[in-house]
Amino acid sequence: MAGPHKSTRFEDKWGEPARDIALREGVDNISTIHMRVNKFGHPLQRKRKPSKTEILFGETVVELAHRHGSHPNTVSMYIQKLGLPYCPSPQSAGSWNRGLNHTGIPWQEDERYLRVKPWLMEDHPDFYLYRNNSVQGRLDYLKERGIEVEQPTFHTMAYKPGEIE
Repeated sequence: MAGPHKSTRFEDKWGEPARDIALREGVDNISTIHMRVNKFGHPLQRKRKPSKTEILFGETVVELAHRHGSHPNTVSMYIQKLGLPYCPSPQSAGSWNRGLNHTGIPWQEDERYLRVKPWLMEDHPDFYLYRNNSVQGRLDYLKERGIEVEQPTFHTMAYKPGEIE
């Protein structure tokens, strides 16, 4: 019978083995987790920097679509045109519809949208700090950590930055 395993340098530094993180993430290879450490500096960070939607609203387009009951493309269009992830005026809701879904698969079950995940895993120590912050708070967080992102612009948006908080 084998005794307790010897901890690795990874486990000593991050508090759990890479294979546990890989299982939780649903990735087959633990080298994915090691690659995150090499590229991003943390095993619970999925991408180098957040998307513009995550900077502005703290959530991905797919998460916003689930919350507002819209298609992710619709949410993206509202953000581009209005600066909001939803349509504040019921009269214009649906006016940007480009047609029906002919695949027969609802977008919530489509593989393209199932793969979209936030840039930080929920277990990341700063996940809720980043997520529940204001736009300026999120930008300050990224600046403190040396992550360069483009300042979100509101030149095409009908709303000023203070109105979307």
